[in-house]
Amino acid sequence: MTLKIYEVPVKNIPNQSLSVVIGGINFDIELNTRLNEELYISLKADNKSILNNRICRDRTPLISVDYLNVGNVNLAFFDTQGKQNPHYQALGTRYKLIFVEQ
Repeated sequence: MTLKIYEVPVKNIPNQSLSVVIGGINFDIELNTRLNEELYISLKADNKSILNNRICRDRTPLISVDYLNVGNVNLAFFDTQGKQNPHYQALGTRYKLIFVEQ
C-alpha cells in the first residue's frame, strides 16, 4: 500500500478558510481559534459537511469514521518540534496540517 502525503498550506493567523483537492475530492477547511486559544476545525468534502468545530489535537486523526465516504483520506496536525497541540501562531511552521491518502 502506497501512502500519499500532502501538506495543507495553513497560515499563522487565528481564523482562516481554505480549499484543497485531494484524491479528486474538494475539501473546504475552516480553522477557528476559540477559548483558551484552542484550535477547532470544520471540514466539508464536495460541499458535504464532515466535521463541525472539532478540536484539533497533535497527531490525532480528524476523520474518525470510515462511512463518511470521503475516500481513503484522513488528516491530522503534527507538531514538528514535540507533541503539543496546535496553536495558530505557529501554523505552517511548527504545526503542519497533513492529509494522508491511501
